[in-house]
Amino acid sequence: MATPPSGILPLHKPEGPTSHDMVALARRSLGIRRIGHGGTLDPLAEGLLLLLVGEATRWFDALRHHPKSYLATIRLGERTDSGDRAGAVVARSEVPPLASADIERALAPLRGRIEQRIPAYSAAKHRGEAFHRIARRGETPPERLAPTQVHRLALESWDTPQATVTAVVSSGTYLRALAEAFGRRLGVPAHLRALVRTRIGPFRVEDALGADALRGMDRTGLLEHLQGLEGARHSR
Repeated sequence: MATPPSGILPLHKPEGPTSHDMVALARRSLGIRRIGHGGTLDPLAEGLLLLLVGEATRWFDALRHHPKSYLATIRLGERTDSGDRAGAVVARSEVPPLASADIERALAPLRGRIEQRIPAYSAAKHRGEAFHRIARRGETPPERLAPTQVHRLALESWDTPQATVTAVVSSGTYLRALAEAFGRRLGVPAHLRALVRTRIGPFRVEDALGADALRGMDRTGLLEHLQGLEGARHSR
């Protein structure tokens, strides 16, 4: 009996579909049921999504230890109930004139080992119920902090009222919470406007298949793009 296909398929997820949507598409395209992913991307986010095929589904924990890299656009002057542009605006203020030194002072305390407020619209659970379900009922989930590691946080561009930053963070970091914390440091409300995941450990979005290729490529071609697990096992 032939050995079932196994490996990591790097995919460039577009804005719109959920991570589960992309897993379902891969299952149809490959004709393989046993497929998962190595870390969720919200529907409004795009970028690198690692699909774990066959026995590679067991390597989720190995991938979880890899740092993740993002390009994040933060909108200052508005806070939303979800922390991103999908939510309703709940606070507004004028954005004062800001110099690069002001932005650096706001970014500096957000680097290193920090504690984040877990967003209301998240999969974190309270008494077995997801925060986002509690929030959608119009209730407020309990405030909870989660430790995370921000390895790198740097300004890429500033065009009032938006700042674009690069962030290299540990698994489980909420970029929406990081955007809101950045705004608080500047004394203004803020939310995450756009997010692109560019890297997970040794895997880069530049090397990933696009969603159209996943839909249009035949099974043999897709299987040729499966990558081995040695990078996930040894690279940290």
